[in-house]
Amino acid sequence: MARNLSRRTRAEGRGKKSLSPMRSESATQSAAPPRVNHDQIATRAYEIFLSRGAANGRDFDDWLQAEREVAAW
Repeated sequence: MARNLSRRTRAEGRGKKSLSPMRSESATQSAAPPRVNHDQIATRAYEIFLSRGAANGRDFDDWLQAEREVAAW
């Protein structure tokens, strides 16, 4: 009986298209979040840096704030 089940399972699998995300471009494109431009983030982070009086030491905070702002555009 196991032999028949094995053959039937293989036969049912034939002809079906793979639903792998690697092969389905439309599924990958629709599921991916919109890309944020690195240059836009860098420019906005620099503007934030200048608005704080060009004080060093908060570059990471400036970058994170710029990411949030650019993503909200």
